[in-house]
Amino acid sequence: MSEEKSKAKVFAVVTDEFARAVKWAAKLTAAGKDNSLIAIHIKDGTLVMSSYNGINSSKSKSDVTQKFDGELDFSINGAMLSNAIKSIKDSELTCSVDGRTLVIKSSKARFALPITMPRNKLVLPPLPPAVGNVDAKEFKTLLNHAISMTSDDVSTPVLMTVHVEFNPQNSEIMLMATDRYKLVVRKLKYTPANTSTEAEPFGVDVEARSFKTLLADLNDEDELTLYASSTNDNRQLGIATSTQIGMVSLKDVKPLNFAQFLTLSHSYHVVLKRSDLTQAIALTKPLIEGTLKGADIVINSSSMSLASPMTDIDIDIVSSDFEEEVEIHMNLDYLTPLLSAGRSEFVGFNVENAGKPIIIQEMKDKDTVNNDFFSLVMPVRKPGT
Repeated sequence: MSEEKSKAKVFAVVTDEFARAVKWAAKLTAAGKDNSLIAIHIKDGTLVMSSYNGINSSKSKSDVTQKFDGELDFSINGAMLSNAIKSIKDSELTCSVDGRTLVIKSSKARFALPITMPRNKLVLPPLPPAVGNVDAKEFKTLLNHAISMTSDDVSTPVLMTVHVEFNPQNSEIMLMATDRYKLVVRKLKYTPANTSTEAEPFGVDVEARSFKTLLADLNDEDELTLYASSTNDNRQLGIATSTQIGMVSLKDVKPLNFAQFLTLSHSYHVVLKRSDLTQAIALTKPLIEGTLKGADIVINSSSMSLASPMTDIDIDIVSSDFEEEVEIHMNLDYLTPLLSAGRSEFVGFNVENAGKPIIIQEMKDKDTVNNDFFSLVMPVRKPGT
C-alpha cells in the first residue's frame, strides 16, 4: 500500500442510518451558498452531522465502524452528499477521507466528493434546558393544526407564529395560532423535566415556517424531548429524538392574548356530524363563482342548511337550543381547515349572532365537549349588506 493511501481514514456505515442523518442535516443547507455545508465529526464509533442556517440548527448521529484512530472533522456540501447517496441500495457503505476528498463506495458505484477541512468546528447555538417529554404523534399532529392556521403576512409577524405555552405545574402544553379569521388552541399533556416541575408557566413564539422545517424528517419515535427557556439568555426552542436534535430561534413578538378567546361564552349551541358538514361544503364550494367562497349557514331549533346562489343543502343536526333562526355568512375557505384539523365524529357550533365569531368544538361524543380542542372562525360581511 502506498504512503498516500495509508493516510486515508476509512469508516463503514449502515446506509439507512447514514441517509437519515444526511437528510436531517441537509434540509437546512438548501437556502444558499452561505449555509450549504454539513459539518461531520467522527469519534469513538459515532458520526455526528451538524448544520445551521442562522435560524434553524440540526444535529444527528449514527453509529459507524471506525477503521482509524483518533477523530475526524470535515465539511461537505449537503445537497451534493444527499444526491450521491439517495439511490444507493446496498445495506452498508464504505467511506474514506483522503486529503480533501470523501470517497463513498457501494457495490455498483463510487463517488468522490470534495470536502473542506475546517479550521474551526461548527458551533451550534447552545441547547436550552429540557422542558420535558411529550407523545410524538400527538405533539406533531396538534402542532400541524396550529401551523396550518398561521398567516404569511410579513407585515404582521405575530400572525406568522405559533405560541407555545408550557405549564409544568399541571403538565400541560398549549399550542395557539391565528391568522385573524380562524384560530386554534390545542392542549396536550407532557411529562415535565425533574428540574421544572415547580417552575412558573411560560410561553415562546416560533415562526410557523421554521417549525415545519424542524418537524420535517423527524424520526418516528414514541416520545420527543422538548427544550425551551423563559429567559432571554437562550432564544431557542429544541426538539429531539434519540438520534436527532433540531433547534429554531424564537421570534421576538408581542404575544396575542389568546386567553380572552377561551372565555367566550355564546348563547346557542348546535351539534352535528362532521362528515355531513364537510360533504355539504365539498358540494357547495365548486359551484361558488369567484375567489371568495362565501355561503350562508342557516340554523334554527330544528334544522341547519348551507346555502349559496346555486345550492341549498340540508344538514342533519343531533341537537340544537336555538330559539330563533340565525343566518351566518361564512367564507368556506376559513371553515374547511378547522374541520380538517380534527377527527371526532361530532362537532359543536357555539353561536351568539350572525356577526360574532363561531366557536367550533370537538366532541368526545354527541353530548360531551373535548376541552383540549378550541377553534374559532370569523364570519364575513355578506356582499351588498
